[in-house]
Amino acid sequence: MFMNIKIEGYDNLETIKTRIDEVDKLVVIPSRNAAETIAYVVINSFKGLEKITNNGAVIVIDGLSEDSTVEIVNALKKKFSNLFIIPNILSPGKGGAMKTGMHIADALNANTLVFVDSDLRSISPEWIILLAKGAEKQGYCTPYYIRDRFDATITNFVARPLTTTAYLIDLSQPIGGDFGLSKNFIKYLSREAHWHNCHWNLLFGTDIFITHTALYTGIKPAEAYLGSKIHESKDPGKSLKNMFIEVTGSLFTALIEYAEAWTKIKEKQVLKPEIIKEPEPPFIPPPRIIVDKEYSLKTFKKISEEPLKSIIKKFSKETMNILEKALTNNKGLSGSEWAAILIEAYKLFIKTPRYFLKKALLDTLYHLWQGRLYRYYQEASDLDEHEVRELLEEQVHKVRELRSLMLEETLKYI
Repeated sequence: MFMNIKIEGYDNLETIKTRIDEVDKLVVIPSRNAAETIAYVVINSFKGLEKITNNGAVIVIDGLSEDSTVEIVNALKKKFSNLFIIPNILSPGKGGAMKTGMHIADALNANTLVFVDSDLRSISPEWIILLAKGAEKQGYCTPYYIRDRFDATITNFVARPLTTTAYLIDLSQPIGGDFGLSKNFIKYLSREAHWHNCHWNLLFGTDIFITHTALYTGIKPAEAYLGSKIHESKDPGKSLKNMFIEVTGSLFTALIEYAEAWTKIKEKQVLKPEIIKEPEPPFIPPPRIIVDKEYSLKTFKKISEEPLKSIIKKFSKETMNILEKALTNNKGLSGSEWAAILIEAYKLFIKTPRYFLKKALLDTLYHLWQGRLYRYYQEASDLDEHEVRELLEEQVHKVRELRSLMLEETLKYI
């Protein structure tokens, strides 16, 4: 079994089982090169566990870090007897760490599993309590953060709109990274064959895969109010290409694989999940994200060059006209234009049989997304926080209006 492989500096499942046979609540922290923050995350995780259980543990699933992450975790074992560190050898990405964590949680018969990111600078003990409460109440709990207007752009323009459109439940952060899972959902996911239907599920696509698997099984997730998420934020224009491709590829695949569930949901008012608010975490204002607007415009304009130009030709004539106009007027894409392009890209993804062609399509969509980001940067710059929320909700609504088109193409597939 891969969890029992022995690597110097790391524990394995056999080591853990000699210390604890079963655990009530387990916190898993996927990590790689997180030396600056891992101690803070581990300490706050234990502080949270101490308030809700006498039988908790924290396991760091580490992607063979090249900094001092492993040494720091091992040093912390002197303070925390139920702290372990396991190597992530299942995949080179976050998803492999999370899948390993679920196998361990299942092996330890955990009642609740909480995942938190390793680069957090704003985690407090309340995060663990809130995510665990949401999982125990609903089976699965996603985060609700206060974030800067230019943060979470994959969430706001891809993951949230498409998830809301399919399942008619508006999860604000379906790919937040910090989640709570119940015992039954742990068992289901640790055996879920769909992990291997799409290799993006074992990379950055893991969060959206887990969320859609929860929705597929009939879970109505709760949201935990966690306040601000302060972590290693990135300029979405420059740093998120692989994440965009992996998240969107996993999301499109989940919509296809789980179509038998969401296509049966009748049109209705979009539901809002229950928000778990107590105990309230300390409020910290979210840090400002600095974006390079011109970089996004420049990236968008690359669609007029090969090899992207060949993929663009697969889109409809109407979309081609929209893009030609956007390239000329230098204004990027409106919310309505992006909604139509996103749904059309999903339809093309269904019709594209081979992996490398799917990836080329997603790469093209990434460049189109940059066009939407460029316009959004102009739209949101002078708005207050309430107006920004309304603008992002309007984007969800624009995609939601096209549900019939998404449904029609999906039903042809299944």
